[in-house]
Amino acid sequence: MAEVNRAGDKADMATEEPQGKIQQMWQETGALIADLKKTMEKLLTTQSNLEELLQKTEGMENAANQFGKTSNKVAWYYKCKNIKLIVVLVGIALIIVLLIVLLATRVIPVDAAMSAFNSTAPKP
Repeated sequence: MAEVNRAGDKADMATEEPQGKIQQMWQETGALIADLKKTMEKLLTTQSNLEELLQKTEGMENAANQFGKTSNKVAWYYKCKNIKLIVVLVGIALIIVLLIVLLATRVIPVDAAMSAFNSTAPKP
């Protein structure tokens, strides 16, 4: 009988080993499924974050384009303003040079201009 029990124990162990392996496989499968769910949740979160970043990037790109257009307009405005100022200053300089040349060549008499100043000035 001892041999039968031993053989029966071996048979029970043989049936328990596959049951234990199946249980272990189910536990591993459950852990794997839980890991996959976590990974999918992280993936979805990452995807939504990427979509938000893309929207922000597009907004910043539009703002940069608008800033570029505005800066070009401002640059053009000040360039025109500077050109006008240079033209006015050159014109004033030319008038001064012209007056100096005319006075030096006596086209404009210096004595007449001086006599006008002298006649209005009180004499001591």
